[in-house]
Amino acid sequence: MDREEAIYLTFDMQKTLPLPKLSVGEAFYLRQLWLHNVGVHMIKQTAELPMFHIWTENEAKRGPNEVCSALFASLNVADVGTDFSNSPSKLVTWSDSCAG
Repeated sequence: MDREEAIYLTFDMQKTLPLPKLSVGEAFYLRQLWLHNVGVHMIKQTAELPMFHIWTENEAKRGPNEVCSALFASLNVADVGTDFSNSPSKLVTWSDSCAG
C-alpha cells in the first residue's frame, strides 16, 4: 500500500475526566460532570494531524455514535469526509479497544 494513496487513522477513547478535578476522596464520589475525550491521529500523505474531540456527559454519552461522529469530523477537517473525488483510495483505521 502506497503511503501517498492512503490515509492512516488511529483513534482511542481516552480516560473520562471529572470536572472539577478534586483531590479529596469524599468529594470524588459526589456528583460531578464528566468530560469525554476521543484522541485521533491522522497521517495523510506527508502531513500528520493530531486531534482531540471533547464533550461533557450532559451533551452526549460515550457510545459508538459519538466515536463515529468524532472520526467523521476528523475526516472533514482533513478535507476527506464529504468530497470523495479528491480523496485517497484507501482508509486504514486502527483502535485499541475504543469504547463504542
